[in-house]
Amino acid sequence: MKIILPKPCQENWETMSPQEKGRFCAVCSKTVRDFTNDSDDEILDYFSEHSSQNICGNFYESQLNRNMQYSFINSLF
Repeated sequence: MKIILPKPCQENWETMSPQEKGRFCAVCSKTVRDFTNDSDDEILDYFSEHSSQNICGNFYESQLNRNMQYSFINSLF
Protein backbone atom coordinates (compact mmCIF):
# COMPACT_ATOMS: atom_id res chain seq x y z
CA MET A 1 0.00 0.00 0.00
CA LYS A 2 1.13 3.54 -0.73
CA ILE A 3 -0.20 6.69 0.87
CA ILE A 4 -0.45 9.40 -1.75
CA LEU A 5 -1.84 12.85 -1.05
CA PRO A 6 -2.72 14.44 -4.40
CA LYS A 7 -4.21 17.51 -2.67
CA PRO A 8 -2.60 17.88 0.78
CA CYS A 9 -4.51 19.92 3.35
CA GLN A 10 -3.28 23.49 3.65
CA GLU A 11 -4.36 23.96 7.28
CA ASN A 12 -1.65 24.47 9.89
CA TRP A 13 -1.20 21.40 12.13
CA GLU A 14 0.17 23.54 14.96
CA THR A 15 -2.96 25.72 15.17
CA MET A 16 -5.30 22.74 15.50
CA SER A 17 -6.59 21.78 18.96
CA PRO A 18 -4.82 18.75 20.50
CA GLN A 19 -6.86 15.52 20.77
CA GLU A 20 -5.99 12.06 22.08
CA LYS A 21 -4.79 10.60 18.75
CA GLY A 22 -4.19 13.79 16.76
CA ARG A 23 -5.67 17.25 16.48
CA PHE A 24 -9.07 18.75 15.74
CA CYS A 25 -9.38 20.90 12.63
CA ALA A 26 -11.99 23.62 13.20
CA VAL A 27 -12.05 24.45 9.47
CA CYS A 28 -13.38 21.04 8.40
CA SER A 29 -14.69 19.93 11.83
CA LYS A 30 -12.71 16.67 11.79
CA THR A 31 -10.08 15.00 13.89
CA VAL A 32 -6.81 14.71 11.98
CA ARG A 33 -5.03 11.52 13.06
CA ASP A 34 -1.30 11.82 13.81
CA PHE A 35 0.58 8.99 12.07
CA THR A 36 4.07 10.46 12.52
CA ASN A 37 5.06 8.09 15.34
CA ASP A 38 3.34 5.01 13.89
CA SER A 39 5.08 2.06 12.25
CA ASP A 40 4.05 0.83 8.82
CA ASP A 41 2.17 -2.03 10.54
CA GLU A 42 0.20 0.40 12.71
CA ILE A 43 -0.70 2.62 9.74
CA LEU A 44 -1.75 -0.34 7.60
CA ASP A 45 -3.85 -1.77 10.45
CA TYR A 46 -5.55 1.60 11.02
CA PHE A 47 -6.45 1.98 7.34
CA SER A 48 -7.71 -1.63 7.23
CA GLU A 49 -9.96 -1.07 10.25
CA HIS A 50 -11.28 2.27 8.93
CA SER A 51 -11.41 1.50 5.20
CA SER A 52 -14.93 2.84 4.75
CA GLN A 53 -14.12 6.21 6.34
CA ASN A 54 -12.65 9.38 4.91
CA ILE A 55 -9.42 9.70 6.93
CA CYS A 56 -7.45 12.88 7.50
CA GLY A 57 -3.91 12.33 8.72
CA ASN A 58 -0.64 13.99 9.59
CA PHE A 59 2.40 12.20 8.13
CA TYR A 60 6.11 12.73 7.75
CA GLU A 61 7.14 13.25 4.13
CA SER A 62 9.17 10.02 4.40
CA GLN A 63 5.96 8.04 5.10
CA LEU A 64 4.34 9.09 1.82
CA ASN A 65 4.63 7.91 -1.80
CA ARG A 66 6.40 4.63 -1.00
CA ASN A 67 5.43 1.01 -0.62
CA MET A 68 4.67 0.37 3.04
CA GLN A 69 6.12 -2.77 4.57
CA TYR A 70 3.83 -5.05 6.57
CA SER A 71 5.57 -7.39 8.98
CA PHE A 72 4.03 -10.85 8.70
CA ILE A 73 6.33 -12.16 11.45
CA ASN A 74 4.77 -9.84 14.05
CA SER A 75 1.28 -10.81 12.87
CA LEU A 76 1.78 -14.47 13.66
CA PHE A 77 2.19 -14.01 17.39
